[in-house]
Amino acid sequence: LSAKTKLASPKFTLTWRPMDDWMVYGTVSQGFRPGVTNNSLAAKIAELDVVRAGNPTAEAHYERLVDRQGVDSDEVINYELGVKATVAEGRVSIIGAVYRIDWKDAIVQVSEQITDVPGVVPLLFFYDNNEGKAQSEGLELELRARLSDSLRLNIGADFNWTADILTGGTGRYFGTGIEAGNRLANAPKYSGFASLAWDFKIAGLDATARADGYWSGGKYFLATNQNLSPSSETLDLKVQFGRDNWQGALYVRNVTGEKSVFEVNTTGYRFGRPRTVGLQFSYRM
Repeated sequence: LSAKTKLASPKFTLTWRPMDDWMVYGTVSQGFRPGVTNNSLAAKIAELDVVRAGNPTAEAHYERLVDRQGVDSDEVINYELGVKATVAEGRVSIIGAVYRIDWKDAIVQVSEQITDVPGVVPLLFFYDNNEGKAQSEGLELELRARLSDSLRLNIGADFNWTADILTGGTGRYFGTGIEAGNRLANAPKYSGFASLAWDFKIAGLDATARADGYWSGGKYFLATNQNLSPSSETLDLKVQFGRDNWQGALYVRNVTGEKSVFEVNTTGYRFGRPRTVGLQFSYRM
């Protein structure tokens, strides 16, 4: 027994350049996750096999679960309409896109009970199946600017106004309260980043001082939408210096010691990086 997988992953892009430094594009692409095998169904199938002779109901359950031992791959279709442009004599780049992502036949864990077959334990059991659907829509923006010969600024943001589950389910998001209309887990409506870099020279060394900030709006840890995390902001600082083939750096990650949670998974909470101070050196042969 093996899972089935769709191998095609096409991508189509149409571009239009109204000016030399402006490009408008539209993209449609498709991806997939490999199928899986439901080894967990073996015990329930064995139970039904014992009692299915002469029992049409048990036979129907048996054939259905045998067929679901191998789960097809699921697919995701992405639609994107965007623009890329340079202004201010090439010193500023602007990238923006609206997007829509459709998940179809997504592999989700479902639960079931068989209560109409004597001799089969009527307890809840779980397995994966192609029953999930979800949709995501949003806007991405990024601005890259060279403010001077030595100063660079990069700002980006994402506004994800739709991230809806279209079918219910159970599984890694814990519990049976995953209903159509719930928001996807770990999907904040707002997120963004900003980076400022300054290139300079000191004691004959080429150096760069850099600050990187990240922020995220509140998000649900679970697809049951029962637990909303607060928004979070983190700041990283780094000074890098070098000459010829060697380079060194001093960095501080999460300067303020912000305690942020990235997600909840089967092992518990997954936290962001703690405040970290470090040195790094490299030499290029």
